[in-house]
Amino acid sequence: MEDCTADVRRRVAGVLNKLAEQTAEKTAENTIDLYAEHRRQTVTDAVSDTLTRMVSRSEPLQEKTRLAYGMFLFFVYHKGRDEILFHFLQRMLLALEEREEGHKTQNIAAVICTLNSFGLFPLAVVAELCTAFLLSQTDEEVETIYFLFRHSSDEIKADRRLWATVRDRLEKRDDARRNYFVQEIKDDRTGGGNSEETGRVLRLQEIFLRRERITRKEVPVVPLERIREGQCREWRAERDTAQGKTDMNRLCERMKMNTEVKRGIFRAVMLADDADAAYSRIASLGLGEKQKHDVGMVIVRCVLAAKDPNMFFSHLADRLCRVGGTKRQASEAKGHRVSFRCCLWDQIREMDGYSERKMKNITLFYGGLFSEGHLPLSGLKSVVFEDPSPNVFGFVKSILFEFIEKSSEEVLAKGLSTLKHAGKSEMATLYRNIRNFIRGEITEEAIEEAFGDRTQRVFFAKRLCAVKKIIDVAG
Repeated sequence: MEDCTADVRRRVAGVLNKLAEQTAEKTAENTIDLYAEHRRQTVTDAVSDTLTRMVSRSEPLQEKTRLAYGMFLFFVYHKGRDEILFHFLQRMLLALEEREEGHKTQNIAAVICTLNSFGLFPLAVVAELCTAFLLSQTDEEVETIYFLFRHSSDEIKADRRLWATVRDRLEKRDDARRNYFVQEIKDDRTGGGNSEETGRVLRLQEIFLRRERITRKEVPVVPLERIREGQCREWRAERDTAQGKTDMNRLCERMKMNTEVKRGIFRAVMLADDADAAYSRIASLGLGEKQKHDVGMVIVRCVLAAKDPNMFFSHLADRLCRVGGTKRQASEAKGHRVSFRCCLWDQIREMDGYSERKMKNITLFYGGLFSEGHLPLSGLKSVVFEDPSPNVFGFVKSILFEFIEKSSEEVLAKGLSTLKHAGKSEMATLYRNIRNFIRGEITEEAIEEAFGDRTQRVFFAKRLCAVKKIIDVAG
């Protein structure tokens, strides 16, 4: 076990040390990939410990470095690994309380406030942290207060009550540096705002959220004491936090889980810490072949019920449909793919009455299944292309956008060619409908409307050209 842990830490260190050489998003993806090979807690601990050591250095952190750390954690959080952010904050707070000399304390405070600017460290918690440092007596800790304000978002500088508390506490000090800090904080409050570099990174955030079809997740306000003690239960704000058997039964009833099998699957999903844990819980239920078809239905109902698109369900579906190394695992993955395909046909029949929220959720969910190659384009065979309703039309358009943009070249070619050469008239008709839809509806105007960033438009246009070549070759 020790050798395994040491190997994970070496690999994590190797990934994070490349943060200066490659984009924060790429580093986040490489980090998340490690979860597929090692225990979740081992990877989480290794990432949070390594990142804390990188921040807690003796020399001051450059602004570019702080922003890179902030962007890395931003991508990690919105890609579904929120436990990394939570455990990192826990390590940071513990390190902050050590009150070591040098730039270590200021570096940690500055990074915390960078996270606040990125929406990853709630304002109320920053205020609580400032109040804790107001009780200190050393010059260095007064500097920490200054850093907490200087590098924080404009929102905290508008908190008049907190400002008054800081000013009153600082004015009671006798040291010569008091006026310097008071004046500097006052200057920061009246001017400034985010730097040009911060503004650029915030724009990159918005591009990422649009491209990934992700709604920005608000980080729950967890008190300092609970973060410090590692109590992160309410950290997962996007999931239902029903507690106790009675509440869960009531929730099952509200979600129309009307059989014991469906209730068991629902509990396995909702009580899991992450997708891997949910997968293990479902596997431990010992479901029969027919009962496994209920897994897709339960997950799709959870997707529709979510207030916002929730990547937890997408990660779980991907895990269920991924082919394993044994024949049994391959058979189970095939069964789950069939289950999700049958659920899709039901959704297409019912989505005329769906709200905008439900359409957003189901489109993002199934877009991922198609782009990963878990579902073939034949899954769209129940669509009436001649006269689709607005919801069905928007769904098909979004699915094809997702399929073209995010599928690998192999999945693109295989998906279209297989459909063309299926040998059935029904599939040949579906192929012609999809081909005509791509040619007629995915136009330059549609691409410009879907992607605000020019780089994304250029990338998608290249992928579309490749698809059209496949279509022309295939017929």
